[in-house]
Amino acid sequence: MYDYVFLALAKNCSKYLKNYFYFIKKLSKSYNVLVIVGENSSNDGTLEFLISQKKSTNLVILNTSELSKYSNRIYRLSLGRQILKNYIEKKKNKIKIYSNKRFRRCFKKKNLNKKFFENFKNIGKK
Repeated sequence: MYDYVFLALAKNCSKYLKNYFYFIKKLSKSYNVLVIVGENSSNDGTLEFLISQKKSTNLVILNTSELSKYSNRIYRLSLGRQILKNYIEKKKNKIKIYSNKRFRRCFKKKNLNKKFFENFKNIGKK
């Protein structure tokens, strides 16, 4: 059973991934964490970075390149999130909490990464 499952869509966001996986590795010291990323034909090294993180992280990378054929951004995001959700349901992963966050929003600034981690440390405490 995973304590936390993070769902993320990724396209050309390699510059944010270092902070994201720093957070994931810190959280993984205390909790069983799974990260599921839908990667959409990045050309900035995003896929290569994700592959490099598979050695040290419970990470699943899903190919979501078919999303590129849709011009409506909102439709692409909603379809991508549905693909990730379907993956969890198909695998029947037992989870306590999952987060469906975009890399750019959560990890654009290092101090936000710290605040985000602090919020997770307090989850489950009474």
